[in-house]
Amino acid sequence: MRAFQDQFIIFLRYSAAGLTSLGFELLLLSALLRLLEAPYYISVSIAFVVATIFQYEACHWWVFGSSSRSVSKEYIYFAMILLSGLVLTDGLVILFVNTFGLSVVMARLIVAVFVGLWDFYLNARFNFRVHAFLRR
Repeated sequence: MRAFQDQFIIFLRYSAAGLTSLGFELLLLSALLRLLEAPYYISVSIAFVVATIFQYEACHWWVFGSSSRSVSKEYIYFAMILLSGLVLTDGLVILFVNTFGLSVVMARLIVAVFVGLWDFYLNARFNFRVHAFLRR
């Protein structure tokens, strides 16, 4: 039972860090779309990458703690995992905007659920590797 509680706390911390990062990302996305009038697919990418820097710090210090790797190597793993998340994010946002006519922000919110779970699983299992329940 204790292992489940520990795992649940990690997931809650990751969710809190992710929601905070997403809030920042959506503010930045809105600013890029309105103030700079940048194309939405470029704005989504820029906002995602900038928010990722914040999310790494939160994951490294608060959610997972340090892995057994050096910080630079750990960040490279994190960036590679989030790059896969960026590809998913851009692809799905473009799909939802062009196919279903959703606003960019609404599409990004929907995509955040799926990509957030994707990034959590990959980081917990392959990058920080501190949780046995995800190493199976």
